[in-house]
Amino acid sequence: MNILITGGTGYLGARLAFFLRKKNNIYIQSRKKKNNELKIKNIFQFQYNWKKHDILDKYLKKIDLIIHAAGVDSKFCENHKKKAEKCYLNNTDILYYYAQRHNVKKIINFSTTHVYGNSNGLIDENSKIDLYNNYAKLNHGREKIIFNYDNKKINFSNLRLSNCFGYPILKQTNCWHLLIPDICKNILVNNEVNLKTKLDDYKNFTTIYDLCRFIDNLKNFKKKLPETINFSAGKPEKISSMVRRLIKIYKTKEKKKPKEEIKNLKKINFFTKNYKSKYLKKLNFQFQNNYDFEINKMMQISKKFFINE
Repeated sequence: MNILITGGTGYLGARLAFFLRKKNNIYIQSRKKKNNELKIKNIFQFQYNWKKHDILDKYLKKIDLIIHAAGVDSKFCENHKKKAEKCYLNNTDILYYYAQRHNVKKIINFSTTHVYGNSNGLIDENSKIDLYNNYAKLNHGREKIIFNYDNKKINFSNLRLSNCFGYPILKQTNCWHLLIPDICKNILVNNEVNLKTKLDDYKNFTTIYDLCRFIDNLKNFKKKLPETINFSAGKPEKISSMVRRLIKIYKTKEKKKPKEEIKNLKKINFFTKNYKSKYLKKLNFQFQNNYDFEINKMMQISKKFFINE
């Protein structure tokens, strides 16, 4: 199968490319120049800045599946609203126009559970939408663009991701400010855990490895996909529990005890959100929740990128 991944040099996109390349031809679209670390078998890179559409037109002629993973984070969405709108809305409209033109059969769009905003309790795909910030607004806007096209011919799904973490492929990946990568980097480089967060809060953590497995599942799914899927295991875990897991793995691997400076800003004795999906069983998918695998690998990567470079 020929697969196009937008944002293919990003945090999620690069991992997907490496995972899917064994049995597929992977075409990576990126605004940046070709990356030497991605010059491997079955991965083909092309530079496209969403302006010269003949480049996109050329590559989409042979594509069976689009994984639309390009995006920016919530901070960028608030600080650079026009650029963020172009990324999420204008560029998606261009992509889907050419996808329909070349009869691309399947599109998987990455979105976020942030679209549920301040909703509480058990949250599934029918729960109330609460677009509480620009990041949520733009992701939800991107979800709806497919309906401007002949979506009866395109098998599509909007995948709402929840706290997806894992090791990056590339050092330049914009992930080191996120909770788990930041702890891994800090603990390896500085032998310390320095946190200011709501440790008693719960997060619906998912791993990038599980995401890769799920995309592989959707890729081969023959029937009509659900229009929206919450990608969450439905097993919230305390942030403090995840931090302790990281510290335990570090002490075992490095034979060191890190300096801890953890300030709990506010205690929360119950979780307020539990994202679940009505469709995972129908799609024959089960989470492995292999947190330790991702954390171990992330520590290896952190040492390679920031200590042994």
